Amino acid sequence: PVIGVVGSAGKTTVKEMVAAVLGRKYCVLKTAGNENNEVGVPQTLLQLTQKHEAVVLEIAARKIGDIEYLCSIAQPQIGLLLNIGTAHIEFFGSVEGVAKAKGELLEYLDESCLALVNADDCVVVKEVKRTKGRLLTFSLERESHFRGEGLVLDQEGCGHFSLQHKSFDLRVPGRHNVYNAVAAIGVGRALSVTWSRLQAALAEFEPVHLRGDTVSVGGARIINDSYNANPGSMLAALETLAAMESDGGRRVAVLGDMLELGADAPHYHQELGRQVAAQGIDLLLATGPLSSGLVGGAIAAGMPAAQARYFISCEELTESLRADIRPADLVLVKASRGIGLDEVVDALISSN
Repeated sequence: PVIGVVGSAGKTTVKEMVAAVLGRKYCVLKTAGNENNEVGVPQTLLQLTQKHEAVVLEIAARKIGDIEYLCSIAQPQIGLLLNIGTAHIEFFGSVEGVAKAKGELLEYLDESCLALVNADDCVVVKEVKRTKGRLLTFSLERESHFRGEGLVLDQEGCGHFSLQHKSFDLRVPGRHNVYNAVAAIGVGRALSVTWSRLQAALAEFEPVHLRGDTVSVGGARIINDSYNANPGSMLAALETLAAMESDGGRRVAVLGDMLELGADAPHYHQELGRQVAAQGIDLLLATGPLSSGLVGGAIAAGMPAAQARYFISCEELTESLRADIRPADLVLVKASRGIGLDEVVDALISSN
């Protein structure tokens, strides 16, 4: 079977989770990194050999028709639609445009195929009428075929939950990663992976590099989520930061621009600033041309100006963070990759 993973956020992590789950029973070929476009998808498929028993592909779009085209190449039998949001909205004009593009996966799948979709995403739910084959759902809130229940986040922000009376313990932080895990469980069960193998695979699953991996610097914990960002994933990361126990330290958000948001980008950054304030973050450090609006939004929402700081460059931000960081602080680092906040983390580690 070929499994196609589509969504506005979380594709790479879910692709890795699905591959880890299926790897307990099958020899799996998976997309390398996030090679998810018209070059990467064929490159992955060209690595197929007779030993492979399943393929897990991350599939992305930058314009209407991309997913339909990639599906015609990959011919997935299982399609996984995670969420539909504002990521890359610059290329699609609206959330409805994003939905039209992502929904091409459902439209491609014929009567012999399986679609697994997020029942908690109201935009995704509107697209399911395009499904011709078998439809299964996953969720944390609404009724679904695979519903995670009793969710508890531990002091590291990692989820512990049950699904169909089986318990699952994750090593990746965030409620959003519980959604990712439940989706992977759905694929695993559809392909007859036993519950015990599902539990073991997810219990051992580690964060993907630059997507929530944690490092220690001078007693502070740095959550390096600097690979990419959009409004939905930013909010999920902030909620995770707010939920984690800090052992008396501060919660620090080091943020940068969210790219490819089109004409409404300033609005999204101001709204993100308001969410930073609403989550009770103790210190906000931001950089990037659009992030002055992010800081302005946080201050307008009541965050003291001394605790919401804007920097012209990553270098200036790094110097300030290096001077300010304290033992027991929790520090989230997140932005679109083009801003280069991974270099901030590297600089902190090298000077530790």
